Amino acid sequence: MKTLAVKMDAWAESLGAALSHHPAPKKYHADPKPEGEVLAITVTISDEAKPKDKLAINIANWAGTQYATDWIEYDIAFSPNTSKQYPYFSTLEGNNSKPFVSLFKSGTAVDQYGRDQVLGHGIADGKSIWEHRIIGLAGSAPGPLGKHGVVFTGGKGGTYSVYLDNLRLRHADGTTEPIWSSGKDTKLNKVKEGELFKDIQVRSVDAAVVRQ
Repeated sequence: MKTLAVKMDAWAESLGAALSHHPAPKKYHADPKPEGEVLAITVTISDEAKPKDKLAINIANWAGTQYATDWIEYDIAFSPNTSKQYPYFSTLEGNNSKPFVSLFKSGTAVDQYGRDQVLGHGIADGKSIWEHRIIGLAGSAPGPLGKHGVVFTGGKGGTYSVYLDNLRLRHADGTTEPIWSSGKDTKLNKVKEGELFKDIQVRSVDAAVVRQ
């Protein structure tokens, strides 16, 4: 089975497929470039919230279709007090009558550093404020890519923030389509607060205020 999987991966890569379980090629690596308005999402997590408890917040919509050669990329930063289980970006499914859930599953959303997003990683070098991430979408293509958001996980009580900018889709020819680039792109669906996750704030702030 492992041999077959290696052959299938090699075949997919020869087609230019953006494999969601493989790190992005180095040609797509980039430095983060947050500027102007960035998106800030803040949530207070109860001490009673466990690691299995999650809250997904929809922050942007996109009406297009994604293909097997597309990548999702974005700049991300965190408040300095965030615990080891960091919030993470994910494509979502759900609506106002059904809680949003992450479409990123374990092993299907690996960034250019080889890190599984659902494990909630912080900044790779441990020194920078912002980090640029890129993730292949072949595993969920072709199809709509309508909902985008962030997922907070329980495990340590406190008030935490995650910041996003330059959320976009990158095509095989190198062109990009913006999904969130300023406050006008914010599409916040109704989020039901509870005892575990509350005081939810979604707003745009100046990139200059994001500090560690």
